[in-house]
Amino acid sequence: LWTVGINNFGQLGRNGRTDDPVLRKADIDRHIVDVAVGDDHLVVVDDQHVMWGVGHNNYQQIGTGCGEYTSSFIKVTTGVVSVSAGRRATRLIKTDGHLYGLGDNRWEKLVDRAAGVLSSPTLMMNNVDFCASGEHQCVFVTKEGILYYAGWRPFDSFQKGSGNDPTNVKVMDGVKEAYLNTDDMIILCKNGDVYGYGLNTGNCLGATHTGGNPGLLASDAVSCAMGYNFSAILYRDGTIEVQGTNDYGQAGNGQVGGIVSRSEVIRLTEYLRKKEQL
Repeated sequence: LWTVGINNFGQLGRNGRTDDPVLRKADIDRHIVDVAVGDDHLVVVDDQHVMWGVGHNNYQQIGTGCGEYTSSFIKVTTGVVSVSAGRRATRLIKTDGHLYGLGDNRWEKLVDRAAGVLSSPTLMMNNVDFCASGEHQCVFVTKEGILYYAGWRPFDSFQKGSGNDPTNVKVMDGVKEAYLNTDDMIILCKNGDVYGYGLNTGNCLGATHTGGNPGLLASDAVSCAMGYNFSAILYRDGTIEVQGTNDYGQAGNGQVGGIVSRSEVIRLTEYLRKKEQL
């Protein structure tokens, strides 16, 4: 495991609390198979299904093994296959397919009618295959392909609010995976269709899609991702397209600034072919 960047709460797992712009090996002698980066905490899973955490722990998002923060990895729990981290909260899927939440539970964004802080992993749902976290929300997909949303934004309007009752809101069927950021989510279906839902901040979806009805964005895709006010789609032919804000050149079109609409970043098939010819 290698880390780089800001380290104000020891979330790099090395170097105390000093920031480091150079990529270096973290202080954990384990074979890591999954990693999730939260707002200022880091959680990993090793090849023995043990989950470890480091960094900020003000809402006990890495459990009770330390105080407000730690720069040394602590053992959180066992039997874990994947992790997901947001702001002050962590989600984890265990080997039996159970999804658990840990940390900040204000607005009941993890578990219905429970304490505002969950200091130990608490069951959210059974039979889960995939989970991704945003700032104060998450999406997860069951083994049957049902997508659920849980978070502080009421699902119907997606405006800032006080959560949902019940916490887990069914979004749609036939889903492979989904990702979200603050105001928006992008959804990849098993048939290759891509849907968007949310406020369309920065025109990251091309149009606003709320009221409980995700909008179709694209077809014939194999993967997708959601960044801060921009989205990306990888198509079956190797093309990657970006939609939304381009403040830091994330569209890959040689420009910085403005808003892009389905800007083709690269066609991976052409890139790989040229690389083979070198």
